[in-house]
This record gives sequence, structure tokens and C-alpha cells, in this order.
Amino acid sequence: MLLNSYYSLTQNQPKEQLLIDYIVANQNADGGFGGQGGSVHETAAAISALRSAHNQIHSQVIEDALSKLNTMQSVDGSFEGSVYSTAISIDYLFNDQRPNYSINAAFISGNQAVTGENLSINFDVLNQSDDEVANLVVAVIHNEQVLASETIGLIQANSVLADQISFPTSTLTGQSEIKLMIDPENLISESNENDNEANFQVNVLPVGNDVELVFDRSAVVLNPSYFDALPFDYVANLPVGNLSNTTVTGVDVTLSTLIDGELQEVIRLTDDINANEYVTFEFSGNIAASSGAVEFIFTIDPENSISEINEDNNQLNIDLPQIATVDISINATDVTFSDPMTLGEPAEIEFNFANSGTLPSAGFQYKVNLLSANDPIVIYSGTVSEMTGGQQLTRSFNWTPLETGEFQLEFLVDVADLVAEVDELNNQAILPVTVTTNSRTNLMLAEDSVVINPNPGLTGQTLVINTTVTNDSNTSSGVFSLNVYQKMTDSPNQLLETIESISSIPAGGSAVVPLVVDNYESYGEISFIAQVDPENLVDEFN
Repeated sequence: MLLNSYYSLTQNQPKEQLLIDYIVANQNADGGFGGQGGSVHETAAAISALRSAHNQIHSQVIEDALSKLNTMQSVDGSFEGSVYSTAISIDYLFNDQRPNYSINAAFISGNQAVTGENLSINFDVLNQSDDEVANLVVAVIHNEQVLASETIGLIQANSVLADQISFPTSTLTGQSEIKLMIDPENLISESNENDNEANFQVNVLPVGNDVELVFDRSAVVLNPSYFDALPFDYVANLPVGNLSNTTVTGVDVTLSTLIDGELQEVIRLTDDINANEYVTFEFSGNIAASSGAVEFIFTIDPENSISEINEDNNQLNIDLPQIATVDISINATDVTFSDPMTLGEPAEIEFNFANSGTLPSAGFQYKVNLLSANDPIVIYSGTVSEMTGGQQLTRSFNWTPLETGEFQLEFLVDVADLVAEVDELNNQAILPVTVTTNSRTNLMLAEDSVVINPNPGLTGQTLVINTTVTNDSNTSSGVFSLNVYQKMTDSPNQLLETIESISSIPAGGSAVVPLVVDNYESYGEISFIAQVDPENLVDEFN
């Protein structure tokens, strides 16, 4: 059909409109098309052409044609006794592929108001199609006058979008019928044009001496509009008006939060409001944790201590939706330790890491590495089974540096990347650390410090037990002593000898201390133990 493809081929909207106008002008009074009361195939052809047109401001014409087509069925079930006419009628009557957008639910903030009060309507729009839709117009209408309109955001296919629209009552008096409409000008051809509105009755009273306190719902601001991280800060500005000729003093406005089923008043503000004026109440705070959406509940005069015309409009509820996220993080500012550190001295290291997302995390490992010229050395590690949204954990440990120099400490969380996060780049913090020399000395023995000669030996031989003592500090050791024991199985170790007044070992040096045991009588596998400075008379850092 020409109209079906005309616009897509030519992009000539004026000429397409001429074609549409011709079809519309030839519609019969009963909605059908064709001479002598209309025919099924001409009515169906007109419906098909108008549905396919680029310009969709003729949805009522299509609805009237469908209504007429529905009445043209014969008693035998056919249309005009023709298979062709019956088939196309079934297609257009029962296989309507046009989208449909409907008001699924709608609630008004109050059915009574004082002139000048702004009311709001919370509503759900249902997209009953397989395609997403954007830029749907929603309007509040009274007697064909648009009181408020807005364009709502993207609605996914076959889903519902919740929204709110506010409107003034300054032009309304007495009992007034209010309509909430989507696509109020019928610019979109839908499969059902009868579910696009919701109706309300509002009684609007004149301003008088009787007090009426109200929210200016059109000017309420809450930031943020959603949250995807915990904790988060919020700010709310609420204009509260006195729609009367009487000044009201000491007006309380409270903010309560409903989080995980727990209702708590968090802020209370008080101010005077002059006659016929508004005062803006500003609330600010922090939400540390929540497993779902946060409901903010603002209340004027929560104890009802002020007599008003309408006590039912003093509460305003705003839902702050939660975006599901997980984000494990650690920052350099979350780490504390003393710098420089001292060789051989235990140093306390403390670090914090957090899940700044909104959902609990999976389990993960954390660790701390010492970075130097060689491979990283793990100096601390652990695991976490789960972190809730907004949770912060603290870990601390002592580490004793064994070398002097310039190093780096690397702090890692979610080491194996087991947690799916919104940000994988904040799982590491690296900080420099300096290890300085120690003013105290340090005598040490290694695993291979004790050498026995001869080995193996014979009973009755003379044994020489040589012990290598190292001073790994920058200070000479001073004189010291050494004990040599024979390790016993069923009794305390046997002291073979204490070697006294061994000469001082210079910084970074070592010395071999011999012990000669004449006519050694034991046999079998014998172990010897050396202990340097057994009385702890040398001031050492380790």
C-alpha cells in the first residue's frame, strides 16, 4: 500500500499528511469506510494504512474504525461471507500489534486542599509492548485545562515505571474533577486508548483565618535521587507553607527514616511561618547501612499540636531507591604505621577496608606484601567470609623489619578477584616505608651456627664444638657469654659449659667460639644446643 511505505521512501511529511487527510475525510459517521454503510475490506485497509503512517495523531479514527469493524460480523461468524474479509478482520480485531501504555495505579496526596496548595499524584505506567518507550507525556487536567505536565523517562518493554507529578490548586474552587492522563493529545496510536487516564475528586477551600500548613510538593528537593554506595550523605529542602491569614509560631517539621523495617526519627526542625508565606526546612544527614530502599518520611506538626483545616496532608513520603552494587576497596589513607621503622623493632601496622557497595560481598582474601628488589614477601594475610554493604573492617598486626633500607608495603583486598565489583581498580594501596639502623646491638645464631668436629666421632674422643655468633647490628656487642648444652630426651638439657667474657664482636661481624670437650663418653645421635647471652645481660633489639 502506498501510505505504508510513502514516508519511509520520501521523508515528505506534508504529502503523507495529505494522504492521511484524504482517508480520514472519507470515514463514515459510524466509523467505517466504503460506500453503502461501509465494507469490511475497505475499513480494514484504512485501519492498516493509518496504523502504518509515520504521523500518529489519528488514533481515535482507528478506534472508531475498529469499533465499526467489530459490528460487521455475521451471525454465522464470518465477515461478508468471505474468507478473505473474515481473515483480515481477525487480524485487525484480535492481533493488534500496536503498543499500549496504561496507568496501572494512581494515588493522590489528598482529596481536600486550600487554594494555593500543591498536590501530587503518585502513579505507575505499564508498558504493554515488546519495545522500550521514552518521552511519554503525562498531564494533570481540569476542564480541558492542563494544570501540570511532564515527560517521563525510559520504560523498558513489558515493565512498569513509578513516577510522581505535582500540580497547583490555585485555579480550582470547590469540588473539582482532576484527570491524570498519559499521551493526552493521543499522539501515539495504541491498541487500547481507554486505559490512559485516572480520575480524582478534590475539594478546594478558600484561604481564611483557619490555619492550614502544607508542603509545596512541586518544590521539594531530595539529593541524591538514588543511592549505589554506602554510606552516603543526603540533603533535603522542603518548603512548608501557611495557607491562612494567621501567623503560626513554633512549627515542628520532622524527618524520619524507614530502613529495613525500622522507623526512626532522625531530625526535628522548628520555625515560625507568617501568614500566606513559605519557609524552607533543610535536612541533611548520613545513611550508614540499608539492605534495600530507604524511605524518607517528612511530617509537619507530628504531635498535631496545631489545629488545622486538614490534618491528613501533613506527611510526605519519598522513597530513595537502591542500586545493587558491590565494591571492596582500600585506600592509602586507610593505612597507618610509624615511618621510619627501626631495624629489629616490632612496628604496629593498622589498615581499614570497606564494602562501599549496597549488597553483601562474597568471601575474599586480603594480604600485605613487603616489596623490595626481590619477590614480594607476605608479611600478613587473612580471609573475610562476607562484607555487608557499607561495612568497614579494621585489621592490625606487628611486623619486625629485618633489613634496613627503602621499601614498599602493598595492601591487597580480594586478592584472587573472586568478588564481582563495580570498580576493580581500588583493591590495592602501596605505601613507602623506611627502615633505619638500630642503636642497640643484636647477637644471633643461625640454624647452621653449631659445628661439631669430628662428626661422626668415637666414644672417648675429644670433641670440639664451634659456635658462630653474628652481630647483625650497627653497634659492637660488648663482651658476652655462651652456654652449650647437650640435648636430653627424658630430663632437662645438660649444661656442658658456660664460656664467659667472650670478646666484643664489632658491628656486622661474627666470631667462632670453640668449646673443647675431652674424653666425650656418650654415643648414638647426639644434639648440642648453643645459647648466646643466656642471662640477657647484653642490651639487644631482638
